[in-house]
Amino acid sequence: EAEAVTRSALVLKQQRAQAVSQLADVLKRQQPRRGPTEGERNQLYMLDLVAGGTTLISDEPAPGLTWSGSPSWSHDGSRIVFDASPGTAWGQARLMSIEIRDARPTFTDLGPGNCPTFSPDDKKIAFMLNPGAQAGAEAGVWVMEADGSQRHRAGELGDPSWSPDGRQFLINSFDDFPQSTVMNLEKLTKGNLQLPGYRIFSWPSWAGPGRLVSALSTADRKDGDTIALLDVSNPAEAKIVEVLWQRGEELDVTPSWPVYWPETRRCYFSGVDEDKRTLYSLELSESRRAKPVEAKGQDQQLGGLSSFPYGPFKFSPDGRYLLFHTNRP
Repeated sequence: EAEAVTRSALVLKQQRAQAVSQLADVLKRQQPRRGPTEGERNQLYMLDLVAGGTTLISDEPAPGLTWSGSPSWSHDGSRIVFDASPGTAWGQARLMSIEIRDARPTFTDLGPGNCPTFSPDDKKIAFMLNPGAQAGAEAGVWVMEADGSQRHRAGELGDPSWSPDGRQFLINSFDDFPQSTVMNLEKLTKGNLQLPGYRIFSWPSWAGPGRLVSALSTADRKDGDTIALLDVSNPAEAKIVEVLWQRGEELDVTPSWPVYWPETRRCYFSGVDEDKRTLYSLELSESRRAKPVEAKGQDQQLGGLSSFPYGPFKFSPDGRYLLFHTNRP
């Protein structure tokens, strides 16, 4: 029986990798036309972590929707969902989906909303509805079927995400030092993430069942200085499982938006140094040294949340690609 479960898991893993490869290949071959760089604009990009190279995957997917952000890849590898709005008019944002149809990337409008995320079985999408986004609808976290139907409100306003095993749910507020709420979907309990001696900086993200990876700040700092894995089985009394990286003389940058791939023990994060943002890779199986992924950093072009223009990052379900949004020249 154990062998059958192992074989089934291996087949599923191979199917996901194949679906990711098919979608990624189409996106690489048929990139959208690049729009103007001025004005309130933002694009979606896909970074190949194996072969290298960055692919533009969305730039004004529908007329007037100049700001694309918050991408998320389905667990089966076949779709990417994101939000697109007219500039920073978040209340007018639309949820969009990219998938292959007739050998071409096709965009589908799934209705109003922001920050979409798939459930572990890909049957549902959780998202955030901003005030005024839909007539008669209360702002907050909402859930719908994967085709955009049967919408219903599920929680307070924030960025939502399911844990990999579907047992927990994370909601992050929109602050440099966010309030992060972890919900236990089996026990129907919830608690605000608390870590004695530290503050959460930028949004933490799931790093396995019951675990988050997070940029942290000591209490007296105005920005982040540490990246760590956290045990959030009891979010009100979270514990550091492992410190992955700390700011120092070798690399003096503000870390934010970390993501972690448990299979390879690899972490990626945005490092801010004065007026430059750089994507760094941290290979923990080899050393604790962070290395820049791209040849040069990008100018900071936007204000607001400390690193929002260059995050959050999201892995493809096979760990090969990294999705992110920013405005590049």
